[in-house]
Amino acid sequence: MCYSDRGEFIGAEPSPDGDLVGYRRARDAAIAASEPFPTWWARHREEWRVNHSA
Repeated sequence: MCYSDRGEFIGAEPSPDGDLVGYRRARDAAIAASEPFPTWWARHREEWRVNHSA
């Protein structure tokens, strides 16, 4: 996908047909290894804005 310097979507190029299986496999592996954000966030209080100086 292509985006401008301001983050606007410009366009995309289709992937070759054979690439889709690999991308789906990578997606499935990432989802299987992930955890819900609220669970992660609760464990990482050091990242909370209230714990950072301005």
